[in-house]
Amino acid sequence: MKARYLIIVIIFAVKSVSAQFSEIGVMMGTTYYIGELNKKHFKHGNIAAGLIYRYSFNTRISFRMNLLIGKVEGYDSASDNVNNINRNQSFRSNLSELGAMIEVNYYSYITGDKKTRFTTYLMAGLAYIKMNPKAQYLDVWYELQPLGTEGQGLANGPSRYNLDALAIPFGMGAKINLFGRLAVSLEYSLRFTNTDYLDDVSSVYYDNEVIRNEVGNVAAELANRRLNKGTEFSGFDGNGTGLQRGNPTQKDWYAFTGIFVTMRLGKKPTTCARWN
Repeated sequence: MKARYLIIVIIFAVKSVSAQFSEIGVMMGTTYYIGELNKKHFKHGNIAAGLIYRYSFNTRISFRMNLLIGKVEGYDSASDNVNNINRNQSFRSNLSELGAMIEVNYYSYITGDKKTRFTTYLMAGLAYIKMNPKAQYLDVWYELQPLGTEGQGLANGPSRYNLDALAIPFGMGAKINLFGRLAVSLEYSLRFTNTDYLDDVSSVYYDNEVIRNEVGNVAAELANRRLNKGTEFSGFDGNGTGLQRGNPTQKDWYAFTGIFVTMRLGKKPTTCARWN
């Protein structure tokens, strides 16, 4: 029985050698984020675009690289939670992603092959991202990381967070051959990041007067935008010093939903076994 399985694996591997091919293409779609300022999927979506290169080792497994760009945003004013509404934070950030991923097809598939027109697939990998959260004050958009809105860089405050991070993409999709060498992929994928500062909200309120004196009025106003800044919370002053601003135990997420249009490079590969 084991010998039979081994023979099947060898035959599959030999056939796969001659089914290698690559393709390039473009992506158009949307992106959104999940974090302190948005808890609902598919909310506050923005246009996304990108480039893709895919190399198929065989009809089932492919390696791909993509460069995707988009914008994410979130608003406490759109929340259903009264505490979040009172926090009154908002942000937007341009997002760039360079990712490397593995795709596994459910069916045998070759781009541009009439005999393998369709397959669903799963994907997962690793990505490097660049972000730059901003918020609006008096009709001007300010970069938030340099302002240290949670006391970053100040005495007894946390270190400044990085504007780059790592993410783990995973998702699913479907590939469909169109005509000639062209194909289209429909995909939905999430990204789990190693940062909680995609939205600039993570920890607790720093002493707002210290921020105002050492960084400036804009930083102080963007750090604490609470609608009710009274002493309604026992143990906290009117500045909210020490009051929870975010949840540092939960990292931020974002997602891409899109259509990839790709073109196979080179001649159509054959799936016939080659014995040398």
